[in-house]
Amino acid sequence: MNKRLRKKRGIYTKFKDKETYSLDYTIACFVLPRLKRFKELDKGCPSIFFFNEDGSTHFNDEGRTESAHQEWQDILDCMIYSFEQIVNNPMGPDYDYPNESFEDYSIRYKMWQNSIQEGLDYFAKYFMNLWW
Repeated sequence: MNKRLRKKRGIYTKFKDKETYSLDYTIACFVLPRLKRFKELDKGCPSIFFFNEDGSTHFNDEGRTESAHQEWQDILDCMIYSFEQIVNNPMGPDYDYPNESFEDYSIRYKMWQNSIQEGLDYFAKYFMNLWW
């Protein structure tokens, strides 16, 4: 089908269909460098870190400001780790065949998946706070 006909039918896209084959990898490749740069540029943390469970705030507490900022940096590190793992190890950790039983590998694989899922959960939870 030529370009003009695809555009007329509304099926013209600016990306290749093969990019959708492993969309998790494609999205991770897009997000990872931007998330790293965001961490370098970000000097604060979301205001939700300053609210207590009872609804009161503690914006003027200097100690809480430091701990909230550190907590935010740790969350960003966790997100970055998850996206790095998706980009660098899309098939999971390597299986050390002669030295590792399949049961040991499956336990290690589950732990690897859980560590990635933790960062992705943070990414979803704090998605609207990724601005500076």
